[in-house]
Amino acid sequence: TVTVTGTGGGKTHTATVTFTVSAIPDFTLGATQATVSATQGGSGTATITTTVGGGFNAALALTTTGLPSGATATFSPTSIAAPGSGSATLTLAAGAATPTGSYTVTVTGTGGGKTHTATVTFTVSAIPDFTLGATQATVSATQGGSGAATITTTVGGGFNAAVALTATGLPSGATATFSPTSIAAPGSGSATLTLAAGAATPTGSYTVTLTGTGGGKTHTATVTFTVTATPVSSFAGIYTGTYTGADFGTIRVTLSASGSISGTGTSTADPGFPYLFNISGQVAADGKVSLTGSGSAGTATFSGTVTAQGLLSGTWSAGINGGGTFSANKTGV
Repeated sequence: TVTVTGTGGGKTHTATVTFTVSAIPDFTLGATQATVSATQGGSGTATITTTVGGGFNAALALTTTGLPSGATATFSPTSIAAPGSGSATLTLAAGAATPTGSYTVTVTGTGGGKTHTATVTFTVSAIPDFTLGATQATVSATQGGSGAATITTTVGGGFNAAVALTATGLPSGATATFSPTSIAAPGSGSATLTLAAGAATPTGSYTVTLTGTGGGKTHTATVTFTVTATPVSSFAGIYTGTYTGADFGTIRVTLSASGSISGTGTSTADPGFPYLFNISGQVAADGKVSLTGSGSAGTATFSGTVTAQGLLSGTWSAGINGGGTFSANKTGV
């Protein structure tokens, strides 16, 4: 109430008027939370609220700025209907390649000739995951031998789980072992992979796939496993053993570094009349052995294999006089 006073001629009189002050038509804009968090490829939400005053009556359009690369922002609904008081859900989505970090995102509301802003912090973190790799691209071994590589894992984004290791794609007769067999939680570490070729594993190069599995994630890496023939020189040494069958007795042969074989055998089938025979032949690069035994009783052929582990074995035949098997172990060099 405003009083108006008039004074003069010794007289004073008053009158009153009511002065009404109203708010300017306007609105306010805010967010229910200060931070929205998401992992790469994920999303998070916040509620955007508006209130009106002073008779404000208009729809409010909502927009954002300040998003990192690969990220998007959506509002539901996309605007606040007149008179402008209400709420909308803001969804901030990070792309799979959005850089990790914290970003200030500005939310702007516009309507009725007015514009107001609010800010939220958008925090993008890495997806909990691990990587798998090998320290070398190729593992080499001879037939009957082995080679090794180191398998490494690293973790990120808070990944915390054991990682089991397996291998596929091995050639026939080959084996793969890991030591340790898995990487303990949180999943960062290393293991030794040993690839072993069998004596009969075919020579060649093979792609072996290594798989790591844990925490709902699976990753692979590859190594090339190269298998070569066992050098003939590795068979060199003195072998002693026996032969059995239609005749039986002992054998003692020497394998040279060049692959030639020479030695003797003794038949003991008739204890009263033991006889000696000479043995000669060759071992091939693949370990196959071809021998001939010659003596007073005739000749016999010996066919078999020799392994890098020092076992000479196979079958023998003397034609119509029969045959059998033979076996000898490496006893010296």
